Amino acid sequence: MSLFTRSTELQRFRRGALPRIALGVLLVIPLIYGALYLWAFWAPTEHLDRLPVAIVNLDEAAEKPDGSVLTAGDEVVEQLRDGGDLAWQALDADAAASAVADGEVYFSVTIPPDFSRTLAGLQEDPRAGELEVRFNDNNSFLASTLGKQAMVQLRDAVARSTTESAAEQLLVGVERLSDGTRDAAQAASRLDQGSAAVADGGERLSAGLGELADGTAQLVAKAPELTDGTHRLAEGLSGARDGSARLAEGGGALAAGAGDAAEKSGELSAGLGKLEEGAAQVSDGTAALAQGASKLSAGAGSAAMGATAVSDGITALAEGLGQLSTGATTLHTSASELAEGAASLDGGAAQLSTAATTIAQLAAEHPEMSLADLDAALQAQGSSLQAFADGAASVGQGAAALDEGATALAAGAETLDASAQTAAQSATDLADGADELETGTAALSASAGTLADAAAQLSTGAGTLHEKTGAASTGSGKLAEGLTSLSAGAQTVADGSASLAGGVSQASEGADELAAGSGELAGGAARLDAGAQQASEKSAELATGADRVHEGAGAFAAKLAEGAQQAPELDAAQRTGIAETLAAPVQLDEHTDNAVQGFGEGFAPFFIALASFVGALITWLILRPVPRRPLASNVSGLRSVLTGFWPAALIAVGQVTIMMLVLVFAIGMRPAHWMGMAAFMLLVTLAFLALQQMFIALLGTAAGRVVSLVLLMLMLSSSGGTYPVETTPAFFQALHPYMPASYVVDGLRQLIGGGIDGRFWGALLVMGGILIASLAISAIAVRRQKVWTIQRLKPQLVM
Repeated sequence: MSLFTRSTELQRFRRGALPRIALGVLLVIPLIYGALYLWAFWAPTEHLDRLPVAIVNLDEAAEKPDGSVLTAGDEVVEQLRDGGDLAWQALDADAAASAVADGEVYFSVTIPPDFSRTLAGLQEDPRAGELEVRFNDNNSFLASTLGKQAMVQLRDAVARSTTESAAEQLLVGVERLSDGTRDAAQAASRLDQGSAAVADGGERLSAGLGELADGTAQLVAKAPELTDGTHRLAEGLSGARDGSARLAEGGGALAAGAGDAAEKSGELSAGLGKLEEGAAQVSDGTAALAQGASKLSAGAGSAAMGATAVSDGITALAEGLGQLSTGATTLHTSASELAEGAASLDGGAAQLSTAATTIAQLAAEHPEMSLADLDAALQAQGSSLQAFADGAASVGQGAAALDEGATALAAGAETLDASAQTAAQSATDLADGADELETGTAALSASAGTLADAAAQLSTGAGTLHEKTGAASTGSGKLAEGLTSLSAGAQTVADGSASLAGGVSQASEGADELAAGSGELAGGAARLDAGAQQASEKSAELATGADRVHEGAGAFAAKLAEGAQQAPELDAAQRTGIAETLAAPVQLDEHTDNAVQGFGEGFAPFFIALASFVGALITWLILRPVPRRPLASNVSGLRSVLTGFWPAALIAVGQVTIMMLVLVFAIGMRPAHWMGMAAFMLLVTLAFLALQQMFIALLGTAAGRVVSLVLLMLMLSSSGGTYPVETTPAFFQALHPYMPASYVVDGLRQLIGGGIDGRFWGALLVMGGILIASLAISAIAVRRQKVWTIQRLKPQLVM
C-alpha cells in the first residue's frame, strides 16, 4: 500500500509547496532542538578567553629589603594578559565600575595601591596581598560563577608568583645569614689553619727546645769532665812546679858544691889528667844540656803560642788546649833532656872528681913536678872550675826560672780551671785565664832560654876546664869534696827534673783531657746554638701563627656578629603571620552587586522566559488566535485580533499569578522587585501571546506554530540565559540582539537581583514594542483575511 494513498494522512502533504515545507520542518524539528542546543553549549568553558573582564592596576611600586624595586601590580597584569584566560581590558577605576554596572564587562579585578608594599613588607608586617574583585549577577549569574572559579585559578597563579617573591624576600635574610655563615666558616677555616700552623710551630719549637735541652744536657754532662781535666792539668802543673823547685834546689846545691870545689881546687893536683878527660865529657854533657835547653825553649815557645791561641776565644779553646798539650809534651821532653843533661853533668862532675883525685895521686907520685907548675895548673883549673861554677849557678838560675815558669803554668792552669767551670756563664773569664796561661808560658819560654844560655856557658866552662886541667894543683882535696857536693846537688837536680818531667806529663794528659772535654763542650755549645736558633725561628713562626689565629678568631667573631645582625628576628606572631601569608600570599576581596541566592535565582530569568513562551504556545493550541465570528462581521481587524487576544491574556494573568506564587512561596525565590517582576512577566507573556498570534495570523495556524517552535529553540540557544553569549559560536552571538528572550532575561535579572539600570528599561521597551507591533501586524493580517479566497476556503495545510 502506498504511503500517499487517500486513506493515509500523508496524502494531504502532496498538494502545494507549503505542505511539503511543513513536512520538511517536521523532519528537522528534532534536529533543530538537539543540534542547535548542543552546538551552542558544546564547550563554553573553553571560550572564556572571549569573556570581557576589566583589570584596574592601582598598585604603586615598593622597595624590597634588598634595595630592588617591586612592581607586583604590573607583573600581575602582564601575567594575566599573557595567560589569555579571559579577555582582560585595562580600565581605570571609574570606567571599570561603570562597565561592570552596565554589563559591558562581566566583572572587574582591581589591584590596590599597597599591593607591592604589602608583599615587600612581609617580614615587618606579614599581610596577604588582596585583589579586589567585583561581580554583578545582573550581567550573568553563570558568568559570575565562572568568573569566581577563574579568579580562584588567577589567585593561585598570582599566589605562586607572589609566593616566589615573598619567599625570595624571606630568603634574603636567610641568604645573608648564609653568607655570614660561609664567611664565618671561611674565617673558622683560616682560624683552623692558623691553629694548625701554631700547633705545627709549637711542635717544631718543642722539638727545637728538646734539641736545645739535649745540647744543654750534654754541655752540662761534659762540663764536669772539662773541670776534672782542668783539675788534673792543674795538679800535673803543680807537680811540675814542685819538680822545678827541687831542680832549683839541686842547682843551688850544685852551685854550692862547685864553690867548694873552687875553694878546694888546690887539692886537685892529683888526677889532672883525668880531669881533662872528664872535662871533655862535661863539654859533651853541657852540649847535650844546651840542646835540651833549646828544645825546652822551643817547647816553651810552643806553649806560649798555645797560650796565645787560647786567648783568641772560646771557639779556639780546643785548639789552644791541644797546643798547650803539645807544649807540655815538649816541656816534658825538654825536662827529660834537662834531666839527662843534669845526669851528664853529674857524670862529668864525678869524672872531674876522679880527675882531681888522679891529679892528687899524680902529685904524690911525681913530686918532681914543681909546685909552681902544679899551682899554675890548679889556678888555671880553678878558673875553669870557677867558670863551671858560674855555669852551674846559671843552671840553677835557669832551673829557678823554670820553676817560676812552671808555677806560672800551674797558676794559668788553675785560672783555666776556674774559667772552664764558669765557661757557660762568661767567656771573658776564660779569656783572662788564657791570658794568664799565655803569661806563664812566656815566662817558661824565657826560663828555657836562660837555661839554654846557662847550658852554653856550662859547655864553655867545660871546655875551659879541659884546657886548664893541666894547671890544677892546689886544693884538689877540697875540690873533690866540693865536687862530691856538686854531684849530690846534680843528683838532686836530676831528681827534680824527673819530678818536673812527671808533673809536666800529668799536665800534658790533663791538657789532652781538657782539650777533649773542651771539644765536646764546643760541640754541645754548637748544638745549643743551633737549637737556640731553630727555637728562635720556630718562635717567630709560632708568633706568626698566633697572629693568624688571632686574626682568624677576630674575623670569625666579626662574621658571626654580622650574620647574627642579618638574621631575621621574628616573634611568634610574626612567624605565624608569615606562615599564613606564605600559605596564602594573595587573597580575593570579592564583592557581588545585585547578588542572587544561587543557581535557582540565577537561572530563573532564562526558565521564566522559556515558560512564558511555552505557556503562550500551549494557550494558542487551545484557543483560537483569530475567532471566525469577528472575521465574518464588519468589525475592524484590531478588534477581531483583540477578540481572540483577550481570552488568552486572561489566561496569561492566571499563569503569571500562579507562577509567581509558586516561585516566591513554594520555591523560596526572593526577588528584589517582586511586583515589578510579576508585571514584567505578565508583559512578557502577553508579548509572546501577541507574537505567536501574529505568526498564526500571517502564516496560518500550522506554519505559525512551527515558526514559534523554531523561534523558541533559537531563543534558548542565543539568549545568554545560561552561559554568556560570548562563549557560544558566532552564529548565536549574531542572533542574540534579535531574540526577544535576550531582553526578557536581562529584565528579569534586574528585577530579581535588584539594581535597575538601562537594560531593564530597554527590555521593557522591547517587550512592549513586540506586544504592540505584534497586535498591529495581526490586525492588519486579520483585516486582510476578511476577504474570502479559494486558499482560505481550501487551505493547503490544515491542523
